[in-house]
Amino acid sequence: MMQINDCFQLGQIVKAHGFKGELISFWDVVSPSAYKNIKEIFVEINDKLIRFDVEKLKLLENSHSILKLKGIDDEEMANALSDKYLYLPLSYLPELSDTQFYFHEIINYQVIDAVKGNIGKVLRVLDMPQQAILEIQHESGKEILIPVTDEIIQKVNRQEKQLLIDAPEGLIDIYLS
Repeated sequence: MMQINDCFQLGQIVKAHGFKGELISFWDVVSPSAYKNIKEIFVEINDKLIRFDVEKLKLLENSHSILKLKGIDDEEMANALSDKYLYLPLSYLPELSDTQFYFHEIINYQVIDAVKGNIGKVLRVLDMPQQAILEIQHESGKEILIPVTDEIIQKVNRQEKQLLIDAPEGLIDIYLS
C-alpha cells in the first residue's frame, strides 16, 4: 500500500463535473502539463491513499483539470470525492538542477553559508505568499530564517544532504546575537 511519505500532493478535487463521475480538480504544481499523461493517481480517503486508474484527463486553464477515474461512474460517487487530496509517487517529480529543490526534499539538510560555514539544519520551508523561507535550527538552539532566492541559494548537494547558500552580510548575525 502506498504511503503519504512516499508521495507528493498534486492537488485537490474541487467538485463533481456533470453526471458521469467526472471531477474538476486543482493541481497545485508549477507545471501541470508535466503530469498530463499520468495513468494512475492516489486519492486520500480516511487518511489512506487509494489508487485509481485515470480514464480521462483534460487540462484546463488556471491549473484545473477534468479528471475521470475508473470506478467513479456517477455524480453521487464523484460528489463523495469532493475536497479530497490527490497524490502521486515521488518518482513522478521531474529532475531539478543543482540550484533547484523541492521543499520536502531538503528537510534535515545541513545549511552551509559561504562566510559562516555550517549554520544548522533545515527544519522546514515556510511557503509564504511573497516568497519561501528556510527555517533553520542552529546548534545553539536558535532559529535562523533565510529567504529562498536565486541570489542566496548557491547549490543543492543531494549526495551530502547539504544546501549551500550565500546569505546577505549580517543576516545570520541578527539571529545569533
